[in-house]
Amino acid sequence: MESMHMVLHIGTTLDWDIHQMDVKTVFLHGNLGEEVYMEQPEGGKEPGKEGWVCWLDKTLYGLMQAMQGWNQHLHRAMNENGYEQVSFDHCIYIRTSNLGTSIVAIHINDMCMAASSPEEMKKLKDDLKKTFNLVDLGEICYLLGIMVTWDHIARTISLSQKGYIKKITKWLNLEEAHPISTPLNPNVILSKSLSPDTDHEKSWMRSIPYLTAIGSIMYMAMGMCSDVAFMVQHLSQFSSNPGQAHWTAIQ
Repeated sequence: MESMHMVLHIGTTLDWDIHQMDVKTVFLHGNLGEEVYMEQPEGGKEPGKEGWVCWLDKTLYGLMQAMQGWNQHLHRAMNENGYEQVSFDHCIYIRTSNLGTSIVAIHINDMCMAASSPEEMKKLKDDLKKTFNLVDLGEICYLLGIMVTWDHIARTISLSQKGYIKKITKWLNLEEAHPISTPLNPNVILSKSLSPDTDHEKSWMRSIPYLTAIGSIMYMAMGMCSDVAFMVQHLSQFSSNPGQAHWTAIQ
């Protein structure tokens, strides 16, 4: 997230073009450095060879090696196209050519890129398309659940997670909830003593998406809503055995 913020800041300040691209099927690109076997998927078993297994040559979704394989493939491809990895942030690559300078921030398969000239932006896209199956999304407007509003004249950029927050409130059935002035009620003291201690209470709480809610709100804190950072840190302490009071605090 910080990598994306940095590229947006640089591009806006210098009035560079800022675009976004998406790489398709990223976890199918990586090479495997060890022998990995997989059972044949249902519906794809060859008659007479139902007991055979597949020897994988490339990574697949769900493999532990998939993320590492994609990262190594990506790093190699960026280097081959003249990009250098920024030492303090390995998610950012930079290149300077006779057409200008371009910076690329990468979050798994999402690319946020800023270029000092339209020619360098075109070269960037053309080079990467030779290696990856890319979807060109054009000028940046919505990235990682964040809406981006860009004012070229004032050289300012505004970020909003309003759509993401609405999605969470709808999922938690809180669309009709009344807003409050603080993210956490200062008059309620939450502790482990409020955690369930009977099998019935624990069984009921297992149906509550406590961890998913914590993760969703944590993403808000990392993105734009730093005012909920303390709240999500405090409530995450009860993740192993949350109670009704803790769930109420999340809502």
